[in-house]
Amino acid sequence: MKTTALGLSLFLLASSTMAATFYVSPTGSDTPPYSSWGTAANRIQTAVDAASDGDTVMVYEGIYNLGHTVTPGYSSFNRVVITKDIRVQSWGLTENTIIAGNNVSLGRNDVLVRCVYMTKGELDGFTLQKGYANDATGDAIYDQSGGAICAGSNLPKIKNCDIKDSIAINFGGGAYKGIFTDCTFSGNRAASYGGGSFLGSFTNCTFTSNVALSAGGSSHGILTNCTFVDNFATNFGGGSYEGDLTGCSFSNNSASFGAGSAFGTLSNCTYTANVATASGGGTYYGTLTDCSLTANAATNYGGGSYWAILTNCYLTLNTASKGAGVYKSTLTLCELKNNTAAYGGGCHTSTLVDCLISGNTASIYGGGCHSSALTNCIIESNTAVDGGGTYAGTLHNSMLSDNTASSTGGGSREGTLTGCTLMDNTAESGGGSYNSALRQCIVSGNAANNGGGCAEYASTNTLQNCIITGNSATLGGGSYDCTLYHCTVKGNLASSNGGGCYAGSLFNTIIVGNIAQSHGDDLYSSPTTIACCSPDLTSGGTTNAPLFADALLHLRPDSPCIDAGVMQSPPILTDFHGLPRPLDGDANPGAYVDMGAYEFAGAADYDDDGLTDAEEVALGSDLDNDDTDGDGRQDGDEVAMGFSPTYNEGAALYAGAASVIADPAAYGLYTADSIQDLNMGALMVQAEGGTLHLSLQMKQTTNLASNVWNDAGEAVEWEMQATNGATFFRVHAE
Repeated sequence: MKTTALGLSLFLLASSTMAATFYVSPTGSDTPPYSSWGTAANRIQTAVDAASDGDTVMVYEGIYNLGHTVTPGYSSFNRVVITKDIRVQSWGLTENTIIAGNNVSLGRNDVLVRCVYMTKGELDGFTLQKGYANDATGDAIYDQSGGAICAGSNLPKIKNCDIKDSIAINFGGGAYKGIFTDCTFSGNRAASYGGGSFLGSFTNCTFTSNVALSAGGSSHGILTNCTFVDNFATNFGGGSYEGDLTGCSFSNNSASFGAGSAFGTLSNCTYTANVATASGGGTYYGTLTDCSLTANAATNYGGGSYWAILTNCYLTLNTASKGAGVYKSTLTLCELKNNTAAYGGGCHTSTLVDCLISGNTASIYGGGCHSSALTNCIIESNTAVDGGGTYAGTLHNSMLSDNTASSTGGGSREGTLTGCTLMDNTAESGGGSYNSALRQCIVSGNAANNGGGCAEYASTNTLQNCIITGNSATLGGGSYDCTLYHCTVKGNLASSNGGGCYAGSLFNTIIVGNIAQSHGDDLYSSPTTIACCSPDLTSGGTTNAPLFADALLHLRPDSPCIDAGVMQSPPILTDFHGLPRPLDGDANPGAYVDMGAYEFAGAADYDDDGLTDAEEVALGSDLDNDDTDGDGRQDGDEVAMGFSPTYNEGAALYAGAASVIADPAAYGLYTADSIQDLNMGALMVQAEGGTLHLSLQMKQTTNLASNVWNDAGEAVEWEMQATNGATFFRVHAE
């Protein structure tokens, strides 16, 4: 083949700019330019010094523990210093290619040095062991941090390395900064933060048996799919401290606070069997999303978490003295199951929204929760001596079911509950609640020796606007020595005395249809009664039947309990549904409160929207708002047009007539004929096949509430060709 002068020149130029490979081997002849295994350098630093940006230093198996280079600009010693954009690659097994900080082959520590200092480049496939960053008089970072490896920036890449048995007298016993992939950190120690590492980025790395004052495993790093096992911190964060962690796992780590992690932001992480000698077995402070915390323990507070923010997390089998699941934490959409504590099996002093608290145990108070604030939660099948479901705290719109207390308060003890349901709970006293304040609650199917529904001591169990039904006890099937305002007590059972209420004080309350197998079907032991309804009354109300309208115990229009109550001081201004008290239920002059949990909504139109209060109750619209759904139309006008007053029908505009006709209820419409936009009187139709076919039929009714419409005259047929791309038409009725 003939080679031209120009072609030869281009070949030589390309060859001169190609990256070079430099070789390192303990058995090499140490002959420059170290271009083969036979002439390989004996020390890694020798080849690194000979290389240029883009080159590779290939290192054969062996222990590299001789020589040292000063950290540029500082005073500490390193086996290898890399300040070029080169790749240093092992040739062989990681465990057999060792950069050692002390002269282990000679069995002595003549010079204690860091293994590697890097500002650029890549290190791949080495064991870095027994490195030291211990220059007590030097810089806090570059002379005292990163025992095995210190990165002068976050640019160096370290892959497939084992970083072990190294020490820093400040930060990062194993490493300080750098980008790490598929590395292990084991047996490293830091006098301050980060036994395994401090700062840096880590992917698919493992931290095992590292130790620090805080952050036994890693501190202030960005970690993805990393594993933390058997790390220890004297203070905070056995596994990790601060940092941003995704898809990581923590097991068998320990610390005083936050055995698994402390502070930081974590998502999709798992915590298993971590132990805190003080608080936060799983985590301490921090923000967790989609995490699982299982079988963690704390001697004091928060077996799963302490003072953390958790979203969509699962906590089970954790233990602590207080708050086995969580303590002083904020939870949303979380599950706490089968946790165990002395106080607060599931949670203690925490705030929970939309959570499930199930199967937890407290050996003393609060099987599910202690002193916590719960909204829209389910508290079920928890167990304690007192307060099987909850002890103290506040609950809104929550369900407490199948909880058990061996002493008092199967569902709740000493809490404040609003809009809650207490169902099928059991206790010695107060199956549903004990010494609690209940507002707008349903108390049903609970059982106890005293007070199946509720019981109190020293007049602290006060119920307002509550339904108490289907409970059972030896004494006081519905209530035992409780104070009831505007309650309805029906269908409760006492195997001895007081089927409905045993003793107590009753105001504006209906007590009927209860059974006692010995004495006092509805009332026993002379409760105080003011403006009540019960066949057992001797004074303080009416013995006439209350006349319920339905199984929910609303009043019929002819009930003697309407406008028959007495306003309390301070007044109770709403009823079970939140409707205002009083309403003029009997249409006679003056509005007076009703007996029972519900204020009768009768012929009055409280908000002047064209619907009577009774009609609004049936429709579910707001008696105190003339435009319940906020669409600009009064509720009465919407009913007249075929709309639902509780649904904004604007969505029907964009769905198309065919979709609305197929499922009118999905758009809040009563019938498929109610396809109208936000302008009253406008009808929207959809053309099919390019032609509009419309049949207009007038309808009439004499009763809007019946929703029965009859034809008025003949239908008018209308057909028109769709032009100019028209698909939808509107017809406006003047």
